[in-house]
Amino acid sequence: FCLQNHLLLAVDSDKRHFRDFALWKAAKPQEVFWESPWGRGRPGWHIECSTISSTVFGSQLDIHTGGIDLAFPHHENEIAQCEAYHQCEQWGNYFLHSGFFSPFRRV
Repeated sequence: FCLQNHLLLAVDSDKRHFRDFALWKAAKPQEVFWESPWGRGRPGWHIECSTISSTVFGSQLDIHTGGIDLAFPHHENEIAQCEAYHQCEQWGNYFLHSGFFSPFRRV
């Protein structure tokens, strides 16, 4: 287990390091897949966002936004991928994470 952002996370025993994440996922039955040198599969979740951001905005972002639930691990992994791909030290200048709004929740 590891502690990240005050949450206790289970560590996958198949990982070399608890922060490892999938770049490519093997296809499951009935799932869309692409042929690759690693077998049938699909890109990992974080690759989708890195690809879209890089295609639309290029090699650097001024401001990246998203829900607080995406801060870790999603945005951390997106940063790692983009900085490696674009060979830069800082891919995004600012990350703005919003909270959640629930009109029915009473405090």
